[in-house]
Amino acid sequence: MTAIPPISVLLIETHSPASSGGTECIRLAAALLDAGDAVHLHLMQDAATWLQQDPDTVRELGRHHDGRLLVTVDDVSLDLRGIDRAAADGVATVIDVDTLMRAMCEPSTKSLWHS
Repeated sequence: MTAIPPISVLLIETHSPASSGGTECIRLAAALLDAGDAVHLHLMQDAATWLQQDPDTVRELGRHHDGRLLVTVDDVSLDLRGIDRAAADGVATVIDVDTLMRAMCEPSTKSLWHS
C-alpha cells in the first residue's frame, strides 16, 4: 500500500489578533498541525500586525510541529501598514504576492482564505 503524503494546507489570515475572529485561523492551523498536516500560514492585510501585536503566539505554533509550519507575510501588507520587515525576523518569511499566488496554484495545496 502506498503512503499518502500529508495534504499541504495554505491558510491565508487577514484578521489582526485583536479583531473579532482574529485567532480562529491560528487555532485551525494548530488543529491541522496536530492532525499531521503540513501548513503554510500566510499573514495578509491586517494579519501582518501579528508580527507586532502577538509574535510569540505565531512563533510558539511553529515550535511544536516538527517543521511542518511555514509562516509568511507579504511585502505589500507590511508596507501599507508601515511595519518594518525586521518585525518578521524569527516569526515569518517575507514574500511577494506572486510567490503567494504560485503557492495557491499548487495542485497538492488546499487553500483557505479567512477574511
